[in-house]
Amino acid sequence: MRRLPKLRHRARMLEQKYAESGRRIFSSGRWGLLCWVNLTLWTYDPRQRQTNLPFFTFPVQSRVLMSLHDAMTEGYDILIEKSRDMGATWLNIAALVWFWLFYDRAALLMVSRKEGYVDSSQNPDTLFWKAQYLVDTMPKWLRPDYVHTIMHLQNCHTLSVINGESTNDNVSRGGRRRAILLDEFAACDRGRQILASTTDATDCRIFNSTPRGMGNAFADIRHARKIKIIRMHWSQHPIKGLGKTLIVREGKPQWTSPWYRAQCQRRTDRLEIAQELNIDYINSSSPFFEQSIIMPLLTGGRLRDPDFRGDIAYDMARPIPGASPRITNARFRPRDKGRFEVWMHLADNMPPADHYVLFADISHGAGMSNSVITVATVRNCEVVATYVSPHAAPHEMARIAAAIATWLRGKTWPMIGWEFNGAGAIFGKELKRLNYPNLYIEGKDAVPGWHSTRHSKQVLLGDLRRALARGELILHDRPTVMEAQDYQWYKNGGVGPSHLAEEPEAKAPHGDRVIATAGLLLCLEKTPLINMPRLPEIADDSYAARQIADRESRKHKSDALWN
Repeated sequence: MRRLPKLRHRARMLEQKYAESGRRIFSSGRWGLLCWVNLTLWTYDPRQRQTNLPFFTFPVQSRVLMSLHDAMTEGYDILIEKSRDMGATWLNIAALVWFWLFYDRAALLMVSRKEGYVDSSQNPDTLFWKAQYLVDTMPKWLRPDYVHTIMHLQNCHTLSVINGESTNDNVSRGGRRRAILLDEFAACDRGRQILASTTDATDCRIFNSTPRGMGNAFADIRHARKIKIIRMHWSQHPIKGLGKTLIVREGKPQWTSPWYRAQCQRRTDRLEIAQELNIDYINSSSPFFEQSIIMPLLTGGRLRDPDFRGDIAYDMARPIPGASPRITNARFRPRDKGRFEVWMHLADNMPPADHYVLFADISHGAGMSNSVITVATVRNCEVVATYVSPHAAPHEMARIAAAIATWLRGKTWPMIGWEFNGAGAIFGKELKRLNYPNLYIEGKDAVPGWHSTRHSKQVLLGDLRRALARGELILHDRPTVMEAQDYQWYKNGGVGPSHLAEEPEAKAPHGDRVIATAGLLLCLEKTPLINMPRLPEIADDSYAARQIADRESRKHKSDALWN
């Protein structure tokens, strides 16, 4: 329908004689909603010379309206991810006003991150200002008597109400709603608490926002893909998308157009472009590991499933009565769902004779976060194994680390490092009780272990960023790279996973796999063989291979004396 015929239809809708038929048409389902918006509603845009504009929907907006109708009538959640200035908020409010207008006793709720964004008679950007504007500009025969108080709009004919709230931990807790609009939900500080409080309050939650990184509930919902997702990208706009072409940038397809290029010139901040235009969750925050580092890792062909998966078994021996226990007979047991993953060739479940280092990031084993042990070779700086468990106690993880090191022992005892803070103190104490001979020590006569502070953690992560950028550390574990992709700078200057950024009580949170991987660099720096050239491969039938096999046989016989 072209603009002039639409305006003619609008003019007719003002006439009282169309009241009965108009009400019947406009109240009849999703197409009625679409007709009501296009034939009766007006929006406000102060940037235009004529600020009062007829509400004409373009194709993607029409699809959004119909999807909102279906979600609110059938009762399911819906998420709208959008570029800025696509009219999404007006569409959501229009859908709520339609139910308020035509349904009896409909209870609806609009939520934004601050009360000043929900209702203010002096601010056209607030949700209730927009809702009242839609109502006041309808034809007189369609406009009901209503009562508008602060964050409350009641239809005196249908007794339907639209209420408002700012985001808090108890949004709509105890109430029941046909639908709840959560506007700009990515900007809510307590998003996960709001999800919990609204789940039982309604069958239909409408999550509407531009992205703001990965560290928020909006991004969690979007990437879980458990609800219907609608995308309103600028390229779907009839004016902004004129002359659009698809290009490949940084290995990803991306739309561009004359309008988009002009906007990129105006918006010099990369974060702003990602957030306001590109619907880019990664770059719309302040990532610590830039995409120029992450993308080569994801596309370089080195990430793969582990070559072997299983568990580490071991025995505990006390060679002399009253002496400290000792890990013996450490062995690898293949198992499909084992926690120990290995990226190297095993011969009879034994690793190649080489120099190794280990680093551990230890949790309390209560299931809230993982304890992680990583293993790297000294010659290649290649991460070849990980052990991950959310339930193992710190002292148990120390025994597992010692068992892994004993299993790996070839030319030397592998150095074991760990973060000393928190549960790491228990981990270190158990390693000393086991008399493990090669522990990481920061300085001369210092307590074993790495003592982390905000500064030392930033330095360590910075070293990891540099090593990954230069290809000095080889990774095969995809979850580690994905966790690194989630790291960002916090507003308080800290660094950590973005999904913990909204928790104010988590003063220095960190991701387990990333810290355990970064810690390997500490052990590698302490190991003099880090700069040794790569040794030539030894043929299985050579004299050197027989010599190594003979030494390994004598070593195992020596170990057996302790059993």
